[in-house]
Amino acid sequence: MRNGTVKSILAIESFKIALFVGDPIEIYLKEVYPDLTLKNTDKPISKNIKPDTSPTGKLIFSLEDYNLDILAYKTGIKRDRLSRLTKLGIDRIETYELALIEMAADKERGQLFKVLFKGIGLND
Repeated sequence: MRNGTVKSILAIESFKIALFVGDPIEIYLKEVYPDLTLKNTDKPISKNIKPDTSPTGKLIFSLEDYNLDILAYKTGIKRDRLSRLTKLGIDRIETYELALIEMAADKERGQLFKVLFKGIGLND
């Protein structure tokens, strides 16, 4: 990453790295993504939680004022990708995606990581 190339890191792996080095996730995120910004910051519309909604989807849908369209608009993550994340396991969301969702939902840095990966340890 230091040479300017971007490499995806799964959010769960970033969480484990932060655990391993002993840094709080919010510090880790500041170090790894110091220049991460939202695509849009203004407010520009929600899906109900269904039986096949994944834990990631439940987390995304729990962001009261932020449905997939607003999150896609603010983060620049395609709506289709956000929709797929609502059905995929917690080990499929990328670090930058979860960090952008946190920013778009006005959450503290690392807050959604702690919620989504609660109970995750280095050996999981």
